[in-house]
Amino acid sequence: MKKTKIRAKVIGQPQTSAIIVDQDQADRVARGLEIALSAATPVDTGRAAAGWTINDLSDTNIRVNNVVDYVQYLNEGSSKQAPARYVEMTVDAVRVLTRGNTGRLIHATRNKKPGWKYGENGFVYTYDPTKRGSELSAKKRAMTTGTNIKNTIKTLGAAAAAAAITMTASERKQKEENK
Repeated sequence: MKKTKIRAKVIGQPQTSAIIVDQDQADRVARGLEIALSAATPVDTGRAAAGWTINDLSDTNIRVNNVVDYVQYLNEGSSKQAPARYVEMTVDAVRVLTRGNTGRLIHATRNKKPGWKYGENGFVYTYDPTKRGSELSAKKRAMTTGTNIKNTIKTLGAAAAAAAITMTASERKQKEENK
């Protein structure tokens, strides 16, 4: 079966790593990610939270975008309502919900450097084995990521899981037509 890559993109920042799913699950997971990102976005006026949209780039690529001009600053930690990199954390949380990630610390490599990551699909925090405390620091960062993902799942899991299970492509199209 063909696979589809789903990524999140905030204006002014690189897109996130992909959630890779079977094509028949792509619309549900993209909708779940859209809902989870909207729920995770700090709210003052609600404009940034409402700014998440799904763009079907092709059969194998979907992007959940937010082009609100200040959302990149929210993702960098300018609001006390959400931690820095909340977009990436939310993508990781939806990936965990989608894939049933094992949720453990794993020793890994990135660019031929040793490191630690949380779960099979997590970001690898590298360290310099010649520097004292470097490995412990990388391991702590991976553990913090794991804690943030778990907290995000607790907060958003029900909404994202429900949306990912219940909304199909035709339902999303019908919703967009009714706007």
